[in-house]
Amino acid sequence: MKKLLISVSIIIVTVLSIAFDGFASWQGPTIILTSSWGSAAGQIGISYGDSGDDFARSFGVSQSGNLVIADSINEVLHVFNSNGVFQREIKNTFVWRGWPGDVLVNDECAVVNYVQFTQTFNILTGALIGKADNMGGADYVNDDCSQIYSGGKAGWKIYSPTGQLIRTMATRPLELGAVREKALADNKYKITMTYPDKTYTLTTNNTFMRYVRDMKGYVYGVNDDSLWKFDQCGRQVGELLMPEDQTETVTSKTGKSLAIPVQYGQPVIAPNGDVYTWKQSMLKYSIVKWTWVDDPNVPTGPDAPSGLAVTPSINGLYLTWTASPQDPGCVTGYEVARATTSGGVFSTVGTVDKGVVKYNDTTASTGTTYYYKVRAKAGSEYSPYTSEVSGRR
Repeated sequence: MKKLLISVSIIIVTVLSIAFDGFASWQGPTIILTSSWGSAAGQIGISYGDSGDDFARSFGVSQSGNLVIADSINEVLHVFNSNGVFQREIKNTFVWRGWPGDVLVNDECAVVNYVQFTQTFNILTGALIGKADNMGGADYVNDDCSQIYSGGKAGWKIYSPTGQLIRTMATRPLELGAVREKALADNKYKITMTYPDKTYTLTTNNTFMRYVRDMKGYVYGVNDDSLWKFDQCGRQVGELLMPEDQTETVTSKTGKSLAIPVQYGQPVIAPNGDVYTWKQSMLKYSIVKWTWVDDPNVPTGPDAPSGLAVTPSINGLYLTWTASPQDPGCVTGYEVARATTSGGVFSTVGTVDKGVVKYNDTTASTGTTYYYKVRAKAGSEYSPYTSEVSGRR
C-alpha cells in the first residue's frame, strides 16, 4: 500500500439546497468542503489497497459547527470552521503509526481513540487537554468535555480527560439515554428513551442501531443508511435517507467522459441537529450537510387525550378520560376547561398532574348543564382539546 500525495488546494463549494420529503423538511445536501487527496495542510490522505482504500472515515462536529476530521493516513486531525474553511492541523507529539484513529467531538474538544490510550484536544487552539491510557477507548464525551464515557454490556466507566476515574456504573448512564425496545403487534415497536430530565416514547415500525439526542431536545433513531427524527413528544417529524453509492461522470483533459464510483458514509448528527456525512471518489473527498427546517404548521405539543366522559358525583361532576399517547413521555399535566353553553366561552376550572386521568368538579352547581373539554400540556406546549362533553349535576 502507498500514499497518494497530490498538493492541490482545498476547494470550498456550496450547492443549492434541496428539500427532502418529510413532515417538515431537510434542506440539503450542501457541500461544506471539498479537498483533493494529498498531504498538504488541510488535505485528506488516502492509501489504496487490494481489499479497499483507507481514508478519513471518522469525523465529528462541535456545538458551533467546527468540523474535526481524523486523518490516519497523514496522522493529523484537520479542523475546519462551520463554513468549511481550514483552520489548523493537530499533530500527535509522539510517533504512532496510524494515529489518530476515531474521534469524538462536543463543545470545542476532540477526543481521540488510539489503541490503548485516549487524548483530548482543544479544537480552537490545538492544545492537548489531557491523555489517559486506562480508559480502554471512548464512546461519548459530555457537553462541556469534562467527562469521557467508556463502556458497553459489561458496564460503564466515566473518566476525566486526564484519566481520573469519576464513577463506575453497571448499566448505561442515564444521561446518555436508557433505551428499551418492546415489540408490539402489526410489526410495530415501542421504544422508550429515558434521560434524567425527560422520557421519550416512540412508536415505530423498526428499531435502530443507535439513538441520539440533540441540544434542542429532538431525538434520532440512526441506522447506517438512514435516520428518523422525533420531536420532544416522541412524534416522528421526518426521515432522511443517506445517498446511495453511485457513479458520477467527469471529463478528462482529453475530452473523454469517464464514469467514476462515488461512496457516502454513515450519518453524523451534530449537537444542533444538523446531519453530516462524508463523500469520496478517486478524485476528491467532501463533507456534506443537511439542515432541518421546522414547519410552523406542525404541532409540537402532545397528542390530545380521548374518551372524555362526565358523570354526576356526590359533590359535583366527575370527569374521566384516556391519557394522551405521550403520557408517560412529554406530558406534564392536563387542563380541564368548562362552559355553560355548547361551543361557548370555555375557561379553565382545574389542572391535574401527568398520569392522572380524572377530575372532580366540585364547583358545579346543582341543576346546571355544563360542557367540558380537556387538553394535555407539555411545559408551555398544549395538545388540541378533546371533543366537548356535557353533564348535569
